[in-house]
Amino acid sequence: MKNERGSITLFVLISMLFFLIIATTAYVSASSKLQGQNEELAQIKASYEQDLSEEALLQLYNKVTNTREWLAGSGTQENTYKIYTIEDLLVFSNRTNSGEDFTNKYVELMNDLDFKRDSSYAKADRTDFGDVNEDGTVQDLKTELTTGQGFIPIGKTTDLSFKGTFEGNNYTIKHLHIDRETSFIGLFGNSYTVQNLTVKDGYVSGAGGTGGIVGVLRSGKMENCHNDNTTVILKNGNYYCIGGVLGQCSTGTNGISKCSNSGKIIANGLSSDYSNSSGCGGVVGKLGNNIFCSGLINTGSVESKGGIVGGVIGEAGRESTVNSCCNSGAIVGFSDHIGGITGATGGTVEKCYNTGMITQKSGKWIGGIVGTTHINANVNILNCYNKGKIIEEENNGNGIGGIIGWIKNEGTTGEIKNNYNAGEIEITGTNVQNVGGVVGIYETTNFAIDNNYYEINKCNATLNGIATGLELSNMQLQSFVDLLNAGQTDTPWTMDSTNINNGYPILKWQTQ
Repeated sequence: MKNERGSITLFVLISMLFFLIIATTAYVSASSKLQGQNEELAQIKASYEQDLSEEALLQLYNKVTNTREWLAGSGTQENTYKIYTIEDLLVFSNRTNSGEDFTNKYVELMNDLDFKRDSSYAKADRTDFGDVNEDGTVQDLKTELTTGQGFIPIGKTTDLSFKGTFEGNNYTIKHLHIDRETSFIGLFGNSYTVQNLTVKDGYVSGAGGTGGIVGVLRSGKMENCHNDNTTVILKNGNYYCIGGVLGQCSTGTNGISKCSNSGKIIANGLSSDYSNSSGCGGVVGKLGNNIFCSGLINTGSVESKGGIVGGVIGEAGRESTVNSCCNSGAIVGFSDHIGGITGATGGTVEKCYNTGMITQKSGKWIGGIVGTTHINANVNILNCYNKGKIIEEENNGNGIGGIIGWIKNEGTTGEIKNNYNAGEIEITGTNVQNVGGVVGIYETTNFAIDNNYYEINKCNATLNGIATGLELSNMQLQSFVDLLNAGQTDTPWTMDSTNINNGYPILKWQTQ
Protein backbone atom coordinates (compact mmCIF):
# COMPACT_ATOMS: atom_id res chain seq x y z
CA MET A 1 0.00 0.00 0.00
CA LYS A 2 2.84 2.36 0.86
CA ASN A 3 4.52 1.60 -2.44
CA GLU A 4 1.24 2.23 -4.25
CA ARG A 5 0.88 5.62 -2.51
CA GLY A 6 4.47 6.44 -3.39
CA SER A 7 3.88 5.51 -7.02
CA ILE A 8 0.75 7.67 -7.18
CA THR A 9 2.58 10.59 -5.57
CA LEU A 10 5.48 10.24 -7.98
CA PHE A 11 3.06 10.08 -10.94
CA VAL A 12 1.31 13.29 -9.78
CA LEU A 13 4.63 15.07 -9.32
CA ILE A 14 5.88 13.95 -12.74
CA SER A 15 2.57 15.08 -14.32
CA MET A 16 2.75 18.47 -12.65
CA LEU A 17 6.36 18.86 -13.74
CA PHE A 18 5.40 17.90 -17.32
CA PHE A 19 2.66 20.53 -17.52
CA LEU A 20 4.97 23.09 -15.90
CA ILE A 21 7.60 22.40 -18.57
CA ILE A 22 4.99 22.81 -21.34
CA ALA A 23 3.73 26.11 -19.87
CA THR A 24 7.29 27.38 -19.38
CA THR A 25 8.20 26.42 -22.95
CA ALA A 26 5.14 28.26 -24.30
CA TYR A 27 5.98 31.35 -22.25
CA VAL A 28 9.61 31.26 -23.38
CA SER A 29 8.43 30.80 -26.97
CA ALA A 30 6.12 33.83 -26.74
CA SER A 31 8.86 35.83 -25.03
CA SER A 32 11.34 34.85 -27.70
CA LYS A 33 8.91 35.91 -30.40
CA LEU A 34 8.41 39.20 -28.65
CA GLN A 35 12.16 39.71 -28.37
CA GLY A 36 12.54 38.98 -32.09
CA GLN A 37 9.99 41.66 -32.87
CA ASN A 38 11.26 44.05 -30.24
CA GLU A 39 11.96 47.03 -32.47
CA GLU A 40 8.58 46.97 -34.24
CA LEU A 41 6.68 46.40 -31.00
CA ALA A 42 8.49 49.26 -29.31
CA GLN A 43 7.43 51.62 -32.10
CA ILE A 44 3.83 50.48 -31.85
CA LYS A 45 3.78 50.64 -28.08
CA ALA A 46 5.32 54.10 -28.04
CA SER A 47 2.39 55.43 -30.05
CA TYR A 48 -0.11 54.43 -27.38
CA GLU A 49 -0.83 56.44 -24.27
CA GLN A 50 -1.67 53.31 -22.27
CA ASP A 51 0.41 50.19 -21.65
CA LEU A 52 -0.59 47.09 -23.60
CA SER A 53 -0.15 43.48 -22.54
CA GLU A 54 2.29 41.26 -24.41
CA GLU A 55 -0.64 39.32 -25.88
CA ALA A 56 -2.31 42.52 -27.13
CA LEU A 57 1.00 43.63 -28.63
CA LEU A 58 1.37 40.33 -30.46
CA GLN A 59 -2.14 40.63 -31.89
CA LEU A 60 -1.44 44.19 -33.03
CA TYR A 61 1.89 43.19 -34.55
CA ASN A 62 0.21 40.37 -36.50
CA LYS A 63 -2.30 42.86 -37.90
CA VAL A 64 0.45 45.28 -38.86
CA THR A 65 2.40 42.67 -40.78
CA ASN A 66 -0.59 41.08 -42.52
CA THR A 67 -2.05 43.70 -44.86
CA ARG A 68 -4.42 41.12 -46.33
CA GLU A 69 -6.58 41.73 -43.24
CA TRP A 70 -7.40 45.35 -44.18
CA LEU A 71 -11.14 45.98 -44.11
CA ALA A 72 -11.78 42.54 -42.66
CA GLY A 73 -15.26 41.05 -42.93
CA SER A 74 -17.72 40.03 -45.65
CA GLY A 75 -20.01 43.07 -45.67
CA THR A 76 -23.12 41.37 -44.34
CA GLN A 77 -25.02 42.70 -41.32
CA GLU A 78 -23.75 39.70 -39.36
CA ASN A 79 -20.14 40.11 -40.53
CA THR A 80 -19.66 43.76 -41.49
CA TYR A 81 -16.53 45.17 -43.10
CA LYS A 82 -14.62 46.58 -40.13
CA ILE A 83 -12.49 49.71 -39.95
CA TYR A 84 -9.94 49.73 -37.13
CA THR A 85 -7.17 51.86 -38.60
CA ILE A 86 -6.55 54.67 -41.08
CA GLU A 87 -5.27 52.01 -43.48
CA ASP A 88 -8.64 50.24 -43.30
CA LEU A 89 -10.37 53.52 -44.16
CA LEU A 90 -8.01 54.18 -47.06
CA VAL A 91 -8.44 50.66 -48.42
CA PHE A 92 -12.21 51.18 -48.20
CA SER A 93 -11.83 54.36 -50.27
CA ASN A 94 -9.51 52.70 -52.80
CA ARG A 95 -11.75 49.69 -53.28
CA THR A 96 -14.86 51.85 -53.71
CA ASN A 97 -13.10 54.14 -56.18
CA SER A 98 -11.78 51.14 -58.11
CA GLY A 99 -15.36 50.11 -58.87
CA GLU A 100 -15.97 47.40 -56.28
CA ASP A 101 -19.71 46.95 -55.77
CA PHE A 102 -20.70 47.71 -52.18
CA THR A 103 -24.45 47.61 -52.93
CA ASN A 104 -26.33 46.66 -49.74
CA LYS A 105 -23.04 46.02 -47.94
CA TYR A 106 -22.35 47.17 -44.38
CA VAL A 107 -19.18 48.93 -43.24
CA GLU A 108 -18.55 49.61 -39.58
CA LEU A 109 -16.16 51.97 -37.76
CA MET A 110 -14.74 50.18 -34.72
CA ASN A 111 -12.99 53.02 -32.85
CA ASP A 112 -12.04 56.70 -32.97
CA LEU A 113 -9.49 57.66 -35.61
CA ASP A 114 -7.17 60.66 -35.77
CA PHE A 115 -5.25 61.35 -39.00
CA LYS A 116 -2.58 63.22 -37.02
CA ARG A 117 -1.99 60.53 -34.42
CA ASP A 118 0.36 57.61 -35.05
CA SER A 119 -1.72 55.22 -32.97
CA SER A 120 -4.62 55.51 -35.44
CA TYR A 121 -2.42 53.91 -38.08
CA ALA A 122 -1.14 50.38 -38.15
CA LYS A 123 2.13 51.93 -39.30
CA ALA A 124 2.12 55.70 -39.79
CA ASP A 125 5.49 55.83 -41.60
CA ARG A 126 4.62 53.23 -44.26
CA THR A 127 4.96 54.23 -47.93
CA ASP A 128 3.32 51.28 -49.69
CA PHE A 129 0.09 53.23 -50.36
CA GLY A 130 1.99 55.52 -52.73
CA ASP A 131 1.36 59.18 -53.58
CA VAL A 132 -2.08 59.54 -51.99
CA ASN A 133 -2.08 63.34 -51.89
CA GLU A 134 -0.88 63.50 -55.51
CA ASP A 135 1.92 66.02 -54.98
CA GLY A 136 4.39 64.08 -57.10
CA THR A 137 6.39 62.51 -54.26
CA VAL A 138 5.80 59.54 -51.97
CA GLN A 139 6.08 60.37 -48.29
CA ASP A 140 5.05 58.54 -45.14
CA LEU A 141 1.33 57.78 -45.01
CA LYS A 142 0.52 60.25 -42.23
CA THR A 143 2.12 63.08 -44.20
CA GLU A 144 0.35 62.00 -47.38
CA LEU A 145 -3.04 62.18 -45.65
CA THR A 146 -2.54 65.42 -43.72
CA THR A 147 -0.95 67.62 -46.41
CA GLY A 148 -1.56 68.47 -50.05
CA GLN A 149 -4.80 67.10 -51.45
CA GLY A 150 -5.03 64.63 -48.57
CA PHE A 151 -7.63 61.89 -48.30
CA ILE A 152 -9.44 60.62 -51.41
CA PRO A 153 -13.23 60.80 -50.86
CA ILE A 154 -15.02 57.46 -50.73
CA GLY A 155 -17.13 57.33 -53.89
CA LYS A 156 -15.36 60.11 -55.77
CA THR A 157 -17.76 60.12 -58.74
CA THR A 158 -21.46 59.47 -59.24
CA ASP A 159 -20.79 56.13 -60.94
CA LEU A 160 -18.56 55.05 -58.05
CA SER A 161 -21.02 55.92 -55.26
CA PHE A 162 -20.84 53.91 -52.06
CA LYS A 163 -24.20 52.12 -52.22
CA GLY A 164 -24.19 50.50 -48.82
CA THR A 165 -24.62 51.48 -45.16
CA PHE A 166 -21.83 53.06 -43.13
CA GLU A 167 -22.27 52.65 -39.38
CA GLY A 168 -20.07 55.03 -37.37
CA ASN A 169 -21.01 53.57 -33.98
CA ASN A 170 -20.85 57.11 -32.53
CA TYR A 171 -17.09 57.25 -33.04
CA THR A 172 -15.16 60.34 -34.20
CA ILE A 173 -12.76 60.86 -37.10
CA LYS A 174 -10.41 63.76 -36.32
CA HIS A 175 -8.27 65.94 -38.59
CA LEU A 176 -9.73 64.74 -41.87
CA HIS A 177 -7.86 66.73 -44.53
CA ILE A 178 -9.19 67.09 -48.09
CA ASP A 179 -8.15 69.93 -50.39
CA ARG A 180 -9.08 69.02 -53.97
CA GLU A 181 -10.15 70.81 -57.13
CA THR A 182 -12.83 68.28 -58.05
CA SER A 183 -16.53 68.01 -57.20
CA PHE A 184 -18.14 65.54 -54.77
CA ILE A 185 -15.95 66.22 -51.76
CA GLY A 186 -16.26 64.94 -48.20
CA LEU A 187 -15.29 61.83 -46.28
CA PHE A 188 -17.78 60.37 -48.76
CA GLY A 189 -18.04 62.00 -52.17
CA ASN A 190 -21.20 60.15 -53.23
CA SER A 191 -22.95 57.87 -50.76
CA TYR A 192 -26.06 56.13 -49.59
CA THR A 193 -26.75 55.66 -45.85
CA VAL A 194 -24.31 57.16 -43.33
CA GLN A 195 -25.17 57.24 -39.64
CA ASN A 196 -23.82 57.78 -36.12
CA LEU A 197 -20.58 59.51 -37.11
CA THR A 198 -18.68 62.69 -36.15
CA VAL A 199 -15.87 64.45 -37.99
CA LYS A 200 -13.85 66.85 -35.85
CA ASP A 201 -11.21 69.56 -36.29
CA GLY A 202 -10.73 68.87 -39.97
CA TYR A 203 -10.45 70.79 -43.24
CA VAL A 204 -12.57 69.91 -46.28
CA SER A 205 -12.36 71.95 -49.48
CA GLY A 206 -13.63 71.19 -52.97
CA ALA A 207 -15.10 72.58 -56.16
CA GLY A 208 -18.73 71.56 -55.75
CA GLY A 209 -21.04 69.14 -53.98
CA THR A 210 -18.97 69.56 -50.83
CA GLY A 211 -19.85 68.51 -47.28
CA GLY A 212 -18.01 67.87 -44.04
CA ILE A 213 -19.12 64.23 -44.11
CA VAL A 214 -20.90 63.61 -47.44
CA GLY A 215 -20.71 65.55 -50.70
CA VAL A 216 -23.91 64.18 -52.24
CA LEU A 217 -26.33 61.73 -50.63
CA ARG A 218 -27.77 59.73 -53.53
CA SER A 219 -30.10 57.41 -51.59
CA GLY A 220 -30.66 56.06 -48.10
CA LYS A 221 -30.47 58.46 -45.16
CA MET A 222 -28.23 60.44 -42.84
CA GLU A 223 -28.86 60.22 -39.13
CA ASN A 224 -26.94 61.35 -36.06
CA CYS A 225 -24.03 62.75 -38.06
CA HIS A 226 -22.05 65.74 -36.79
CA ASN A 227 -19.41 68.17 -37.97
CA ASP A 228 -17.55 69.33 -34.87
CA ASN A 229 -15.36 72.30 -35.84
CA THR A 230 -14.35 71.04 -39.29
CA THR A 231 -13.98 73.93 -41.75
CA VAL A 232 -15.78 73.35 -45.07
CA ILE A 233 -14.89 75.48 -48.10
CA LEU A 234 -16.32 75.61 -51.60
CA LYS A 235 -13.66 77.01 -53.93
CA ASN A 236 -15.65 77.81 -57.05
CA GLY A 237 -18.84 75.85 -57.09
CA ASN A 238 -20.87 77.54 -59.86
CA TYR A 239 -24.17 75.60 -59.63
CA TYR A 240 -23.12 73.19 -56.90
CA CYS A 241 -23.76 73.11 -53.17
CA ILE A 242 -22.00 73.13 -49.81
CA GLY A 243 -23.06 72.13 -46.29
CA GLY A 244 -21.36 71.56 -42.98
CA VAL A 245 -22.53 67.93 -42.88
CA LEU A 246 -23.98 67.32 -46.36
CA GLY A 247 -23.51 69.21 -49.61
CA GLN A 248 -26.61 68.00 -51.41
CA CYS A 249 -29.41 65.52 -50.72
CA SER A 250 -30.93 64.04 -53.87
CA THR A 251 -34.63 63.53 -54.40
CA GLY A 252 -35.58 60.00 -53.38
CA THR A 253 -33.50 59.76 -50.20
CA ASN A 254 -35.10 58.76 -46.91
CA GLY A 255 -34.35 61.94 -45.04
CA ILE A 256 -31.89 63.59 -42.67
CA SER A 257 -32.28 63.67 -38.91
CA LYS A 258 -30.40 64.58 -35.74
CA CYS A 259 -27.40 66.10 -37.50
CA SER A 260 -25.41 69.18 -36.49
CA ASN A 261 -22.64 71.49 -37.55
CA SER A 262 -20.32 73.77 -35.56
CA GLY A 263 -17.71 74.19 -38.29
CA LYS A 264 -17.10 77.31 -40.36
CA ILE A 265 -18.73 77.25 -43.81
CA ILE A 266 -17.33 79.37 -46.64
CA ALA A 267 -18.74 79.31 -50.18
CA ASN A 268 -16.94 81.11 -52.98
CA GLY A 269 -18.20 81.58 -56.52
CA LEU A 270 -21.70 80.16 -56.18
CA SER A 271 -24.14 81.10 -58.92
CA SER A 272 -26.76 83.71 -58.04
CA ASP A 273 -28.95 82.63 -60.96
CA TYR A 274 -32.10 81.33 -59.25
CA SER A 275 -33.03 79.13 -62.24
CA ASN A 276 -29.71 77.33 -61.78
CA SER A 277 -29.74 77.56 -58.02
CA SER A 278 -26.90 76.49 -55.79
CA GLY A 279 -27.28 76.19 -52.04
CA CYS A 280 -25.10 76.95 -49.05
CA GLY A 281 -26.28 75.78 -45.64
CA GLY A 282 -24.89 75.28 -42.18
CA VAL A 283 -25.94 71.63 -42.17
CA VAL A 284 -27.19 70.88 -45.72
CA GLY A 285 -26.49 72.83 -48.90
CA LYS A 286 -29.44 71.72 -50.99
CA LEU A 287 -32.38 69.46 -50.23
CA GLY A 288 -34.19 67.55 -52.98
CA ASN A 289 -37.96 67.30 -53.40
CA ASN A 290 -40.24 65.50 -50.96
CA ILE A 291 -37.59 64.92 -48.28
CA PHE A 292 -38.20 65.08 -44.52
CA CYS A 293 -35.60 66.67 -42.24
CA SER A 294 -35.76 66.98 -38.48
CA GLY A 295 -33.53 67.83 -35.56
CA LEU A 296 -30.86 69.68 -37.57
CA ILE A 297 -28.77 72.17 -35.58
CA ASN A 298 -26.24 74.71 -36.79
CA THR A 299 -23.99 76.77 -34.52
CA GLY A 300 -21.20 77.45 -37.04
CA SER A 301 -20.76 80.61 -39.09
CA VAL A 302 -21.93 80.60 -42.72
CA GLU A 303 -20.54 82.94 -45.38
CA SER A 304 -21.49 82.71 -49.04
CA LYS A 305 -20.58 84.81 -52.07
CA GLY A 306 -23.57 83.94 -54.18
CA GLY A 307 -26.18 81.20 -54.15
CA ILE A 308 -29.15 80.56 -51.88
CA VAL A 309 -28.06 80.70 -48.25
CA GLY A 310 -29.60 79.27 -45.09
CA GLY A 311 -28.43 78.85 -41.52
CA VAL A 312 -29.53 75.21 -41.59
CA ILE A 313 -30.41 74.40 -45.24
CA GLY A 314 -29.48 76.49 -48.26
CA GLU A 315 -32.38 75.47 -50.48
CA ALA A 316 -35.23 73.08 -49.62
CA GLY A 317 -37.06 71.41 -52.52
CA ARG A 318 -40.73 71.09 -53.30
CA GLU A 319 -42.90 69.22 -50.81
CA SER A 320 -39.92 68.97 -48.48
CA THR A 321 -40.39 69.31 -44.72
CA VAL A 322 -37.95 71.03 -42.37
CA ASN A 323 -39.07 70.23 -38.84
CA SER A 324 -37.68 71.10 -35.40
CA CYS A 325 -34.44 72.66 -36.65
CA CYS A 326 -32.50 75.68 -35.38
CA ASN A 327 -29.64 78.02 -36.16
CA SER A 328 -27.54 80.21 -33.87
CA GLY A 329 -24.57 80.72 -36.20
CA ALA A 330 -23.85 84.07 -37.86
CA ILE A 331 -24.82 84.24 -41.54
CA VAL A 332 -23.19 86.59 -44.06
CA GLY A 333 -24.46 86.62 -47.64
CA PHE A 334 -23.41 88.47 -50.78
CA SER A 335 -26.49 87.37 -52.71
CA ASP A 336 -30.28 87.12 -52.90
CA HIS A 337 -32.34 84.56 -50.94
CA ILE A 338 -31.00 84.38 -47.37
CA GLY A 339 -32.84 82.86 -44.41
CA GLY A 340 -32.07 81.96 -40.82
CA ILE A 341 -33.32 78.42 -41.44
CA THR A 342 -33.45 78.12 -45.24
CA GLY A 343 -32.72 80.56 -48.04
CA ALA A 344 -35.59 79.30 -50.21
CA THR A 345 -38.21 76.60 -49.83
CA GLY A 346 -40.86 74.86 -51.86
CA GLY A 347 -42.32 72.99 -48.91
CA THR A 348 -42.97 73.27 -45.18
CA VAL A 349 -40.85 74.81 -42.46
CA GLU A 350 -42.30 74.16 -39.02
CA LYS A 351 -41.32 74.37 -35.37
CA CYS A 352 -37.96 75.98 -36.20
CA TYR A 353 -36.12 78.99 -34.78
CA ASN A 354 -33.20 81.26 -35.54
CA THR A 355 -31.13 83.32 -33.11
CA GLY A 356 -28.12 83.91 -35.35
CA MET A 357 -27.32 87.32 -36.82
CA ILE A 358 -28.01 87.63 -40.55
CA THR A 359 -26.06 90.17 -42.59
CA GLN A 360 -26.78 90.76 -46.25
CA LYS A 361 -23.87 92.56 -47.89
CA SER A 362 -25.63 92.85 -51.24
CA GLY A 363 -28.80 91.50 -52.81
CA LYS A 364 -32.39 91.14 -51.68
CA TRP A 365 -35.01 88.85 -50.13
CA ILE A 366 -33.89 88.08 -46.63
CA GLY A 367 -35.92 86.52 -43.80
CA GLY A 368 -35.34 85.52 -40.22
CA ILE A 369 -36.65 82.04 -41.05
CA VAL A 370 -37.04 81.82 -44.87
CA GLY A 371 -35.62 84.07 -47.58
CA THR A 372 -38.14 83.38 -50.33
CA THR A 373 -40.59 80.82 -51.74
CA HIS A 374 -40.36 78.66 -54.85
CA ILE A 375 -42.76 79.37 -57.70
CA ASN A 376 -45.75 77.05 -58.29
CA ALA A 377 -45.29 75.42 -54.91
CA ASN A 378 -47.22 74.94 -51.70
CA VAL A 379 -45.22 76.68 -48.99
CA ASN A 380 -46.02 76.67 -45.29
CA ILE A 381 -44.21 78.40 -42.43
CA LEU A 382 -45.75 77.31 -39.15
CA ASN A 383 -44.85 77.77 -35.47
CA CYS A 384 -41.45 79.37 -36.00
CA TYR A 385 -39.67 82.29 -34.34
CA ASN A 386 -36.76 84.54 -35.09
CA LYS A 387 -34.68 86.43 -32.54
CA GLY A 388 -31.62 86.99 -34.69
CA LYS A 389 -30.72 90.49 -35.77
CA ILE A 390 -31.09 91.18 -39.49
CA ILE A 391 -28.76 93.73 -41.07
CA GLU A 392 -29.38 94.94 -44.62
CA GLU A 393 -26.38 96.81 -46.05
CA GLU A 394 -27.47 97.04 -49.71
CA ASN A 395 -28.76 100.46 -50.79
CA ASN A 396 -31.22 98.85 -53.18
CA GLY A 397 -32.26 95.93 -51.01
CA ASN A 398 -35.81 94.71 -51.45
CA GLY A 399 -37.89 92.41 -49.28
CA ILE A 400 -36.70 92.00 -45.70
CA GLY A 401 -38.96 90.24 -43.19
CA GLY A 402 -38.63 89.03 -39.64
CA ILE A 403 -39.99 85.63 -40.74
CA ILE A 404 -39.93 85.63 -44.57
CA GLY A 405 -38.49 88.08 -47.09
CA TRP A 406 -40.58 87.44 -50.22
CA ILE A 407 -43.76 85.48 -50.90
CA LYS A 408 -43.91 85.06 -54.67
CA ASN A 409 -47.04 85.56 -56.75
CA GLU A 410 -46.33 82.86 -59.32
CA GLY A 411 -48.69 80.01 -58.56
CA THR A 412 -47.50 79.82 -54.96
CA THR A 413 -49.97 78.79 -52.27
CA GLY A 414 -49.77 77.96 -48.58
CA GLU A 415 -50.00 79.50 -45.14
CA ILE A 416 -47.92 81.43 -42.65
CA LYS A 417 -49.35 80.97 -39.17
CA ASN A 418 -48.46 81.08 -35.50
CA ASN A 419 -45.02 82.69 -35.87
CA TYR A 420 -43.32 85.57 -34.13
CA ASN A 421 -40.31 87.79 -34.71
CA ALA A 422 -38.40 89.44 -31.88
CA GLY A 423 -35.26 90.14 -33.89
CA GLU A 424 -34.12 93.64 -34.71
CA ILE A 425 -34.08 94.68 -38.37
CA GLU A 426 -31.35 97.22 -39.05
CA ILE A 427 -31.33 99.05 -42.37
CA THR A 428 -28.08 100.78 -43.22
CA GLY A 429 -28.85 101.45 -46.90
CA THR A 430 -30.79 104.55 -47.97
CA ASN A 431 -33.01 103.02 -50.65
CA VAL A 432 -34.17 99.74 -49.12
CA GLN A 433 -37.79 98.78 -49.85
CA ASN A 434 -40.47 96.47 -48.46
CA VAL A 435 -39.53 95.77 -44.88
CA GLY A 436 -41.84 93.92 -42.52
CA GLY A 437 -41.82 92.72 -38.96
CA VAL A 438 -42.99 89.33 -40.29
CA VAL A 439 -43.21 89.55 -44.13
CA GLY A 440 -41.16 91.74 -46.47
CA ILE A 441 -42.92 91.37 -49.84
CA TYR A 442 -46.40 89.85 -50.12
CA GLU A 443 -47.49 89.51 -53.76
CA THR A 444 -50.18 86.85 -53.65
CA THR A 445 -53.66 86.37 -52.19
CA ASN A 446 -53.29 82.59 -52.24
CA PHE A 447 -51.63 82.57 -48.83
CA ALA A 448 -53.40 82.29 -45.49
CA ILE A 449 -51.44 84.63 -43.23
CA ASP A 450 -52.80 84.56 -39.73
CA ASN A 451 -51.82 84.76 -36.06
CA ASN A 452 -48.33 86.19 -36.62
CA TYR A 453 -46.62 88.68 -34.32
CA TYR A 454 -43.60 90.94 -34.12
CA GLU A 455 -42.03 92.99 -31.38
CA ILE A 456 -42.64 96.66 -32.06
CA ASN A 457 -39.78 99.16 -32.07
CA LYS A 458 -37.48 96.45 -33.48
CA CYS A 459 -37.74 97.69 -37.08
CA ASN A 460 -38.90 100.58 -39.25
CA ALA A 461 -41.36 98.43 -41.15
CA THR A 462 -43.65 99.04 -44.12
CA LEU A 463 -45.65 95.78 -44.10
CA ASN A 464 -46.58 95.29 -40.48
CA GLY A 465 -50.30 95.50 -41.29
CA ILE A 466 -50.51 91.76 -41.96
CA ALA A 467 -49.11 90.93 -38.52
CA THR A 468 -49.69 92.17 -34.99
CA GLY A 469 -47.16 94.29 -33.15
CA LEU A 470 -46.69 93.66 -29.42
CA GLU A 471 -44.65 95.23 -26.65
CA LEU A 472 -41.88 93.12 -25.14
CA SER A 473 -43.77 92.80 -21.87
CA ASN A 474 -46.76 91.29 -23.68
CA MET A 475 -44.57 88.71 -25.44
CA GLN A 476 -43.35 87.19 -22.17
CA LEU A 477 -46.76 86.22 -20.81
CA GLN A 478 -48.72 82.97 -20.76
CA SER A 479 -51.42 84.77 -22.69
CA PHE A 480 -49.03 85.16 -25.64
CA VAL A 481 -48.22 81.44 -25.53
CA ASP A 482 -51.96 80.79 -25.63
CA LEU A 483 -52.32 83.04 -28.69
CA LEU A 484 -49.61 81.08 -30.55
CA ASN A 485 -51.21 77.76 -29.60
CA ALA A 486 -54.73 78.86 -30.53
CA GLY A 487 -56.62 76.38 -32.69
CA GLN A 488 -53.83 73.77 -32.64
CA THR A 489 -54.33 70.31 -31.25
CA ASP A 490 -50.67 69.60 -30.43
CA THR A 491 -50.02 73.05 -28.83
CA PRO A 492 -46.32 73.24 -29.77
CA TRP A 493 -45.55 76.38 -27.73
CA THR A 494 -44.74 76.66 -24.03
CA MET A 495 -43.53 79.26 -21.52
CA ASP A 496 -39.81 79.80 -21.09
CA SER A 497 -39.83 78.51 -17.53
CA THR A 498 -36.06 77.88 -17.43
CA ASN A 499 -35.14 81.21 -19.09
CA ILE A 500 -33.36 79.71 -22.08
CA ASN A 501 -34.98 82.32 -24.35
CA ASN A 502 -35.05 85.45 -22.18
CA GLY A 503 -38.69 84.87 -21.32
CA TYR A 504 -40.01 84.68 -24.90
CA PRO A 505 -42.14 81.61 -25.78
CA ILE A 506 -40.22 78.51 -26.77
CA LEU A 507 -41.11 75.37 -28.68
CA LYS A 508 -41.82 72.33 -26.54
CA TRP A 509 -39.12 70.27 -28.28
CA GLN A 510 -36.51 72.70 -26.91
CA THR A 511 -37.13 71.35 -23.41
CA GLN A 512 -36.78 67.69 -24.39
